[in-house]
Amino acid sequence: MRSIIQPFILLLSVIVLGQTYEGGFSTPAWDTSARWEVSHLGGGGGPDMFLEGQAKGAGTNAFSFSYTEAGTAGAGYLSREGNRNFFGWLDMQTKRVHAVAGSGFGYMDGPFSRARFGLWGYLFHPGAAFSKDGRYLYVTDKCGPLHTLRRLDFEQQMVATLMPTLSTEYRGLATDSTGKIYVISGSCKLMVLTPDGQIEKTVQLDTADGKITGFTNHSLCITVDETHQRLYCNQSTKNWYVFYWDLSDLSFHGVVPRDSVQRYKDVPGSFAGTGWYFEGGHLSFGPDDPEKRFLYLGRNDTWELFRLDLERKWVASVRTQSTKGQPTIMSFVDTLPTSKIGVYSSFRWIGNGSFLAGGWGASQLYKRIR
Repeated sequence: MRSIIQPFILLLSVIVLGQTYEGGFSTPAWDTSARWEVSHLGGGGGPDMFLEGQAKGAGTNAFSFSYTEAGTAGAGYLSREGNRNFFGWLDMQTKRVHAVAGSGFGYMDGPFSRARFGLWGYLFHPGAAFSKDGRYLYVTDKCGPLHTLRRLDFEQQMVATLMPTLSTEYRGLATDSTGKIYVISGSCKLMVLTPDGQIEKTVQLDTADGKITGFTNHSLCITVDETHQRLYCNQSTKNWYVFYWDLSDLSFHGVVPRDSVQRYKDVPGSFAGTGWYFEGGHLSFGPDDPEKRFLYLGRNDTWELFRLDLERKWVASVRTQSTKGQPTIMSFVDTLPTSKIGVYSSFRWIGNGSFLAGGWGASQLYKRIR
């Protein structure tokens, strides 16, 4: 009797209460009705941000990604302020950047207040990835001839070097829910590390058509799909913009092809015929998507954010609508017209169905409102 009643109660609760998604919304973030309100946080024509209360523009030549502290959404920055390289915290309410770790240019581990970081900027994009519990931030760091893998521990407020002699080829970082770290090179060598940086295994991956291109100075953007055991990559090979490796057998699979371009940049359409700039940006799966059907990504120098429907094999772009005196509203669309929203390459989901986007100093908050 109990086995019959329980499903009935579950069905009744769905009918009466309705299913809710991240942020308490009645529809998932990937639904066509979803909407986001746009707020400029700084850089790129937005309001000025201040570093530690001083009138200095913060975030110039910054590599941004999301970070949540005490339940408050904010933006993490690997930034270069004069001769001071630091990891900073952007308070979205006050639009001020507060230095969290980093006392100057160089290379030094230890407490956040004393640690030093090397170079990041146009000529070197670091790889960066948070652990799933938010405690650790892993970054590739370059200081002179040194190229290292370092870890920021937000619980202990300490910086440690996990790999002091990392080859400069290794710039792509991702993590999974077990704490493993995936580090990949432009020649498709993959290292899987434990949370404390011990090498679990090293494998040579195949791309089916040579090395990954457009990667000399930029981070290699990857993300792990644990549902299907796949490692997705948003960089270009000779024939593919986006592809993945099956982690069970290391086989290569193309997703968005580079051949027979029929439309360019921000125009939505089928995977076939897509024409993008060859360098990719950040990619990740979004909320309300346990089946990992929708993959979100930016492309360098395209100034656009895309949502890939892996089931339909369709690229959705972004459309914004502005009314004088009212906030700008954004949605994902499958048809023209579309809008360039200033996503140079970087974006991160930050909870409640919202995300942060930008890069190189221009940051915007996209707060889900519907």
